[in-house]
Amino acid sequence: MNLQELIDKGEKLKNQKYDSPSVAMWENDVKAAVAPFGEATSQVLHNALWFGQMIMSDKHGQQIHVEAISKVQELLKELQNRNPDDTQAQSRLIIQKKEEAKATLSSKFGTTTFNGPVTFGDNSPANNIQVGELMLAIISQAEEALQDGPEKNKILNELRSITTNPTFAAIAGAALPEIIKRLFT
Repeated sequence: MNLQELIDKGEKLKNQKYDSPSVAMWENDVKAAVAPFGEATSQVLHNALWFGQMIMSDKHGQQIHVEAISKVQELLKELQNRNPDDTQAQSRLIIQKKEEAKATLSSKFGTTTFNGPVTFGDNSPANNIQVGELMLAIISQAEEALQDGPEKNKILNELRSITTNPTFAAIAGAALPEIIKRLFT
């Protein structure tokens, strides 16, 4: 299916129940159509499809479903005006910048080693926790969990600015490992 066909089908699916197999199949078709535009664009799609809240009733679920389809349709309309090769190049640049930020945080904050395994919320054990990875995880979680808008942008900008601040890096490099040790031991 081309992008316009997906946009049109999305309009019809707004009347389908949010957990309908037809909706799931359309989402798969959309994911396949967006994939050539790169990983960053696929992440935009993922965010558009994600409800981001607990469904309180069928009516509430349907409302969120219609909003999600509308967001996806907006993305598809935007992609009609873009070249997948240009978007892939942009995606590669975004990934490169994230990797550079990850390397910078790792070099600033170092590694904290624990004597025994630490168990996280998903029951995954870890013997080594890198403070830089922890900071990246906090930023990443904020990007995914917060609703789009000025408040989200403000929070993300503040998190990014403190992680690049040399004074914060010096304090966090020394204090965060000790705080984490106390939390998990």
